[in-house]
Amino acid sequence: MYLMHWRRANRGGGGGDGRGVGNAGLVVVLAVMTFVVGSSLAQNVGMFRLAGVDKKFAGPLSTNRRTLVLLTWSSSLIACAAYCRSQEPCLAFNYHRVHGTCEHLGSAWLENDNPMLQDHPGWDYYTQHYPNLPSVVDPCRSNPCEADSVCVRYLQPIHQKYRYDLDFYMCTRHHWYLEEHSAGRTVCTHRIVYDLDYRGFDIAPYAGVYAPVQDAFKKCVEHDCAALLCLNVNDDEVRCWMKTAFDDVKEKAVVSNGFVFWYPECH
Repeated sequence: MYLMHWRRANRGGGGGDGRGVGNAGLVVVLAVMTFVVGSSLAQNVGMFRLAGVDKKFAGPLSTNRRTLVLLTWSSSLIACAAYCRSQEPCLAFNYHRVHGTCEHLGSAWLENDNPMLQDHPGWDYYTQHYPNLPSVVDPCRSNPCEADSVCVRYLQPIHQKYRYDLDFYMCTRHHWYLEEHSAGRTVCTHRIVYDLDYRGFDIAPYAGVYAPVQDAFKKCVEHDCAALLCLNVNDDEVRCWMKTAFDDVKEKAVVSNGFVFWYPECH
């Protein structure tokens, strides 16, 4: 495993104030990496992995075209990746391997199975390549919870860059998880459904808690909730509702832009 850091440089190649992504910065990248620039073949590049050939990432329903595509420009594949890596809002990119068109994206799918890809010949979709660290792949692997509780990993929303400094798991004593654990289904994960408002089953008076998602999950544990619904996860004050149940999600949920619903699965 290695980490690649993209260095900003002045376009003049020497001196300057270091603003922007210039030729000098790209030369450093080229000297370290072994990828061929300008090739029409799809390939992994730096900290980005090829996640879809002849595909473009469309994003959830709540993401309009203007907010999904942060920047469109013509570049080499490696320059497209380098500039995306250096910009905090850029999570992934679409790249046309023939025309050299680069689209920086403000959303990215973190799982291998991506339901938001659309067929687009000539385009490829790249997302961040996350190190295969046990703490990232399975934060419950180290058994961080007490013996009378269940460790449940929860996924980060696609609107955010991956946070390695946070522990994305919760320790719960909710009866549903304990029953699943007793039945031998000990690996539990909070899956995500986008753009669905799962109504009802709110834990009063804690509906509408304003908190970052990770803090909302802590409150979820404190109040013995089974699932979590949040609105506007990219805003400074995300609004979340803690749920006592999550039965018949597809039947009871209503399509509504901007919602992110976490519900558990155990196997």
